[in-house]
Amino acid sequence: MKVDIYRKLNVPKGQGKTWSILDRSTRRVVGHVFDGAIVDNVRFVVQPAGHAKVIAQEQKNVHAFVRGDSSEIAKSYHMAMSKDWVEVTYKPFEHDYFYRTDTGEAVYETDWVYIDEAGVFMNKN
Repeated sequence: MKVDIYRKLNVPKGQGKTWSILDRSTRRVVGHVFDGAIVDNVRFVVQPAGHAKVIAQEQKNVHAFVRGDSSEIAKSYHMAMSKDWVEVTYKPFEHDYFYRTDTGEAVYETDWVYIDEAGVFMNKN
């Protein structure tokens, strides 16, 4: 299934990051990521008009997401987070792209990512 996965904006503090899964064919939310998910053939998408609106209004809206193919729900599959993994994040008031937290390098696509309540992670290589 082709999906867009985005961080839910209105999650109370202490509940971690939760993510909505949008089915691209129906444009409906079909689930949420709590235990972990793997997405293949990933593109990191930032919609320019949405980003501009965030900057102008200084209020977040959903305009950035991980786009790809839903692979599997990876319950309790924390990928043995090691030195081979790096978090990918997006901060609209700092950049207009997703980036690696270890180097600050912009990231636009990758083979696959692991998403859980801690964030979005890709292999460093």
